[in-house]
Amino acid sequence: MLLKIFKLTIVLIFANFFASCATKQVPVKPLSQRERQLLYYKKLRAYKWDEITKKRAQQQRRYHKNKKITVETRKKKVSPKPKKVSPIIPVDPNEQRIEIEQLISFHCIKERMDNCDELSTKIYEKCLQEFNPGDKRLTYCVTKALK
Repeated sequence: MLLKIFKLTIVLIFANFFASCATKQVPVKPLSQRERQLLYYKKLRAYKWDEITKKRAQQQRRYHKNKKITVETRKKKVSPKPKKVSPIIPVDPNEQRIEIEQLISFHCIKERMDNCDELSTKIYEKCLQEFNPGDKRLTYCVTKALK
């Protein structure tokens, strides 16, 4: 009986040996320099992980409690500077009147309004109350109002 068990074990050992030799082993690809470095540092971190975590636990965060507190005083309100009134730029009144009429007619054509003449004359009269004919600001006033 013992002899049978011995023979069976020997047969099994030889069968495993031949079977393992018969299988094809996959060739191992050599590691690149970067992979070797990553593996090296990974092992270092794993080796020193206990020390690193112990140091973190020991370190206490310290906050500076004795900071000097400064209170900002209220700033005085500074009155805004008065706007500069632009000086009167003289323009020929006849040319200015022609230019304003062209602006008004162009605006009426662009907007295609029925009562455009009434509206534009109101705008022109309003600007005339503020500025005198011959002042370039009159033309600016009309163009602003038409927009």
